Amino acid sequence: MQVPERAVIRDQGNPIGQAVVWYVHHRGAIIISCFVPADAV
Repeated sequence: MQVPERAVIRDQGNPIGQAVVWYVHHRGAIIISCFVPADAV
């Protein structure tokens, strides 16, 4: 699934080292609110 650029967080670091995504179901669609890539340091 493509992650919208506005949802990608790159400047906060990622202490667990794995990708993290926060999403919600809304009217049958999945909306990605935040995404932290595994390499965000």
